[in-house]
Amino acid sequence: MGIKQLRMAQTGLLVSTVAFAAIAESVSEVGRSDWTWRQWLVAGLALWSILGGYRFRQLSRRRSEQALSDGDRDGKAFRKWNAAQLASLMTAESVGLYGVFIRLGLHGARWQAVPFYLVALFFLLLWTPRPLVKEGSAPV
Repeated sequence: MGIKQLRMAQTGLLVSTVAFAAIAESVSEVGRSDWTWRQWLVAGLALWSILGGYRFRQLSRRRSEQALSDGDRDGKAFRKWNAAQLASLMTAESVGLYGVFIRLGLHGARWQAVPFYLVALFFLLLWTPRPLVKEGSAPV
């Protein structure tokens, strides 16, 4: 999977996040405006997901760059980098799905779900796959 395929996957995840949010908002009724412990639990899981996705992305990028600079010839570092990129994008989309769950599953109000949608879109755009570069060479 190359950079073009990762960016196509990113586009698909962006579109699906917007579509899921639009569907959730169109079929849900006016929700309860008070926060329950379940909604706080979902918010905590979303935060944990984003922090975990960020940490996983940073570690895998650093390890892949190190392997490339050490002369990785079999492409294992590049495959790991691809997997980490895709996993971080899917983690970002999961935050949007948490918003859908708050809206539909827990019957939350729109204002409770919208921050999840926005955070998902923000991280899907922030974590745009960029070419992996080893020092002193062209992007891989």
